[in-house]
Amino acid sequence: MNDLVDGVAIAYDEGSKTFNVTGTLKHTPDWNAYSGADQTDYYLPIKLMGKKDEVVVMQTLAGPQKRHIFGQTDDGDDFMVLILAFSEEHNTRTFTVYPTTGDADAQTNGVTYTINCASATFEPGE
Repeated sequence: MNDLVDGVAIAYDEGSKTFNVTGTLKHTPDWNAYSGADQTDYYLPIKLMGKKDEVVVMQTLAGPQKRHIFGQTDDGDDFMVLILAFSEEHNTRTFTVYPTTGDADAQTNGVTYTINCASATFEPGE
């Protein structure tokens, strides 16, 4: 993942439920290691911790929502690594974690978090 970022640090603010990102997001044009990835030229790998069957719902930059379920990704039952697209114009992303798919369907009992890259450096394109 070093080809995507350099010197990235993530600090979590419990009060605002925000992950504040510093460091450099490298300019990576035409990156498409995962099908359906938003194409922005800037990507942040992030490891989320959770419990088996919890559901992460995130809006893509293109519009539709994506669901990721702990234990049903290629990662372990209690973590997942997501590669999220960002840009200088779209430097924050939110996601909601639900205890079950039923909660996600009903949009109840979820906790919403923010990933904020406003303090990160976006490496200039060539």
